[in-house]
Amino acid sequence: MTQNNNYREKQEQLNQLLSKDNRYKVVKFLGGGGFGETWEVDDQGTGKVLKVLHRESPKAIELFKREAEVLKKLNHPGIPKVEPDGYFILPQEGGNQNLHCLVMEKIEGLDLEKWLEENGYQPITQEQAIAWLKQLAEILALVHEQNWFHRDIKPANIMLRLNGQLALIDFGAVREVTDTFVEKHQQGNVTKIGSRPYAPPEQVKGQAEYRSDFFALGRSFVCLLTGKLDNNWHNWRDSATQISDPLADLINDLMASAPERRPENAQDILQRLEIIDIESSILSILSVLGQPARLIAEPILRSKIPKWAKQSRIPKIALYGRTGAGKSSLVNAMMGNEVAKVRVDKPETLDPESYPCER
Repeated sequence: MTQNNNYREKQEQLNQLLSKDNRYKVVKFLGGGGFGETWEVDDQGTGKVLKVLHRESPKAIELFKREAEVLKKLNHPGIPKVEPDGYFILPQEGGNQNLHCLVMEKIEGLDLEKWLEENGYQPITQEQAIAWLKQLAEILALVHEQNWFHRDIKPANIMLRLNGQLALIDFGAVREVTDTFVEKHQQGNVTKIGSRPYAPPEQVKGQAEYRSDFFALGRSFVCLLTGKLDNNWHNWRDSATQISDPLADLINDLMASAPERRPENAQDILQRLEIIDIESSILSILSVLGQPARLIAEPILRSKIPKWAKQSRIPKIALYGRTGAGKSSLVNAMMGNEVAKVRVDKPETLDPESYPCER
């Protein structure tokens, strides 16, 4: 009861401070951690999340500002949106420390730790694992391409939206790869942030890097594939008999003790997932064929896997119009050089193959 009264008092204090701008109204307390508290706020009819820093140490403020900076730059449905004015400081009277605030998109849904609990800790299927891994690898591809890495991936920091899409949250531990970072990394002086047992060995030693995210991703999926949050990481495969050996091998590679033994980047993960997905489809096809037909079809289909996997990752554009309308000229102008060939197709004989284009 005392704790509830304490939250109500804090809510009233926040609303009093926020009332000066007449924009945000605190609705309810969501949770708290080592650095701050999280509240649901109403932004003129739109529900959002307000994070309030309650530790004014230089390191805490640095991490808080970094989270705001990253979320402002990254634009992806799998990452909470932050408006340009989403980070602000609320001054307090009476000598009290200023409150550093960050308002972001409120993602409706459950985090995967709660989702697993609500579903009776039932392991996810291979199909679900592949679909979710693809989504998260695509999110990490964007984060890593911007020279950031997350450092705190775990089921509790992965949200399942109401539309079935995943979102990665809590960028409070995010780190930028700079010359200073590289120097600190070599000396083992990177701040030791992360959640055990998801943090890899190098992160525990203060030498985290972008492939540290892959380790945490792998361990998160061991939890989802086994239905257990507390795992024997070396024998997890015994509790995940529903998945194929290639997928299990990928999970194990993500969790390799040394970063250089993990996938090189997120695109490598996506490429392997495409191959696993295609192989599963081929096995389904082969399972309904008789033995003679299977012996002929299997080597042919398997020889096509690398090509199909590569093509599936290439964006494709279809332009329709009459002959001479300028479709090829438009493509050539967009790509900056002559790469589009002229071709006329009838709807009933449309060739699904795409011409290779490189920017």
